[in-house]
This record gives sequence, structure tokens and C-alpha cells, in this order.
Amino acid sequence: MNLKFFKLTALLAIIGLMLILVNACSQQSTSNKVVVPDIPQAQQPTPSIDVSETVSAFQQENRIVTTALGDNKLVNPAFEQGTLGWTSCGGATAYSLTTDSVSGQAGKLSTGCFYQTVDATAGTQLSLSCKTKITNNAGWSGMGFGYTDSNFAVLQEAPVQTMGGSGFRDYSTTLTAPANTAYASVWVYTDGTVHVDDCSLGSGAPPAPEGNLLSNPSFTSSADWFNCGDANNWNIASGNLNLTGTACLYQTNNAQPNLQYNLSCTSKRGAGVFTEFILTALDSGYQNIGQEIGIIESTSFQSKQISLTTPTNTKY
Repeated sequence: MNLKFFKLTALLAIIGLMLILVNACSQQSTSNKVVVPDIPQAQQPTPSIDVSETVSAFQQENRIVTTALGDNKLVNPAFEQGTLGWTSCGGATAYSLTTDSVSGQAGKLSTGCFYQTVDATAGTQLSLSCKTKITNNAGWSGMGFGYTDSNFAVLQEAPVQTMGGSGFRDYSTTLTAPANTAYASVWVYTDGTVHVDDCSLGSGAPPAPEGNLLSNPSFTSSADWFNCGDANNWNIASGNLNLTGTACLYQTNNAQPNLQYNLSCTSKRGAGVFTEFILTALDSGYQNIGQEIGIIESTSFQSKQISLTTPTNTKY
């Protein structure tokens, strides 16, 4: 008995919510829920260096602080002025520019990090947003920012955003500056290659993410999907994900709290087979804090949508 998923579409951002696809070969009623295996945290990629501390060390040595006009505190946020305002750190071997961008040109980073430091004031909430695209997904890629004191010692970091996917996606994070804040340092890091464009650091809440932020939603390969069941019971062929027997796949990324996320899936199940797709909100410890389940009941391809509003302490 067989299930095929041929397309998954997030109508708003699915960035980071845990999506699980489950198939169980059973003659039981489709009202019986399959217990989904725990997702091991060890499978989540992590940076190979402490990026915030690395930036702090560079700043203590270089003390480069930029000043921009207007609401966006970043100098050259869209890289239209080359690399002006951005400083290499962590051994960036290929910090350059590319026309593979949202518009104009973008910053291109390979195996390392770059950063920018601006003035900041205690008690002010700042939000960072960037559009990024992974062109080499080796290791880990992410972005974030943190507040430092007048000696560039790290005081507090905003939630780090893990980046993924082969197309440009929106990432954002926010944090209120603690006491003794003098500066805010924005950074981007990758073990592979990432293109960065249209960054913004300003006051207030971050913008809501847009577009389909699932990686490899049409299953052109197995990239960006992880096994959480029997690895021998699924395969990908002709842009379809085929689950047989008892199988489970998942994808996890960052998510923002207090947003509604919509997921649509075009799928079918085999006769007598229980099948579901699940959208789960996780906290910083990867604990389930909210979940919506879509039961796949049709034996012919149909589209189905589920929605989830993320709780306040959502991280993934």
C-alpha cells in the first residue's frame, strides 16, 4: 500500500515549524492516530564556531561602527554599494558580490561570516530581517544579532535564525536591548555558500515572513527532509514522495511566535492505510507546544490545508 505526496505549499511561512509526514500500513480505521517518533535534536545542524563571540573578538580588535541615515540602521543593507559597511570575520574565504539576488546584487559568503555593528540604546527593541538563499548547503548557515557594551562584550543575543532552501527566503529575529547596551552587531555565517540581500535592522516587530519557505517542497530529491521512521519504507521518484509500510519524514526550521501558518498538501493514501501530515510548533528545547494534524482520507490525489497559530514561546 502506497502514499504519494507530490507537492507541499506553505501559503504563509512554514519556516521553521516542524512538518511531519507519517504513513502506517494498517487495516485500522483512519481515526486511529499513529504515534510519531521523537525527533532527535542531534540531527539539527549547528554552527562550527560561536559566531557571536567571534564577532565580539573582531570588534574588540577593529572597533568598526557604522552609522546609517533613516529607519534602517544598517549601512548598505542590500549590497548595492559593494561590501561597504560589512566586515569579514571567522575566516570568510569568499566574501564577494553576486547578481543572483532579489534585485541588483547581493552579498555572497562562503565558509565563514561577515558582520556589521551599529549604535544601540538600552530598552530599544530592534528587529533584523534579511532575504537569503543557500547555494551550497554544506554544514550550517544562519544569521542573528546581539547587543554588546561599550567594550564590545556580548550582553544578550536575539534568537538565531537557521537558514535553508535553494530560493530566497525571509528570515527575521527581534530582541529588546538590555541595560548597558552600546552597540548591536548583525552577523551572517555559513559552512557552505549563502547569498544575502535586502537586510534591515530597525525598531519594532519583524515583518511577517512571506512565500513558501519549505525546502524542496516538490521532492525533486531527498534534500532537506529527514527520516524519523523506517528509512527503508520511502523513496522519491518523478517528483513524488512515496511512503510504504510504516514510515515518517520531517523538516524543521525557525518560526516566529504569534503568527498563523498555513500548510497545504496534495496527497493520497493507499486503501486501508492511515496517513497524516502534522504541523508542530516547538520551543527552544524542541518540545511540542502546539500542533495541527491533517488526516489524509482520499485514495485519489486531493489538496488539503491545515493552519496553526504559534504560541508565544515558539522557536521552531
